[in-house]
Amino acid sequence: MLIGVTNVKRARSLGPKRVSHIRKLYQLEKGDDVRKYVVRRKVKKGTKAPKVQRLVTSERIRRKKAIQARF
Repeated sequence: MLIGVTNVKRARSLGPKRVSHIRKLYQLEKGDDVRKYVVRRKVKKGTKAPKVQRLVTSERIRRKKAIQARF
């Protein structure tokens, strides 16, 4: 066994990207803002965060209603 390789806890470099997985990781309610809990990483020009997938916003609801109204 290599000492320092398998027995050391390291910070999460990449976190979950999907809304349901972020909620599960941080035990969030449906009304909580998931975008505040996205795992960020440091780069030369500041920080970067992944685009959150399957996030239901008011804009997305508006688009869905417009699509349903066409049919």
